[in-house]
Amino acid sequence: MRVAHCFFDANKYAKDADILLNEARKVALKENFNLYDKQEIKSLLEVKLKKELESKPFINEKKFELMNKEIETALKEMSLL
Repeated sequence: MRVAHCFFDANKYAKDADILLNEARKVALKENFNLYDKQEIKSLLEVKLKKELESKPFINEKKFELMNKEIETALKEMSLL
């Protein structure tokens, strides 16, 4: 039962992430962010994501190892890096 619950949670978080990333892409396309804005976005994202991951003890500790790589990937997809 626990494995099924984790799978459901993973799918839910993946769908939520896709929705948020699509919305962020729309904003990034509308705005013309300068280098300072891009650095500020990255810094805020790192802080907020770390805080969010810390509140999810059921997610493996590798989450922090993957965090920076995933941030880089997401920002590149939105042309913010």
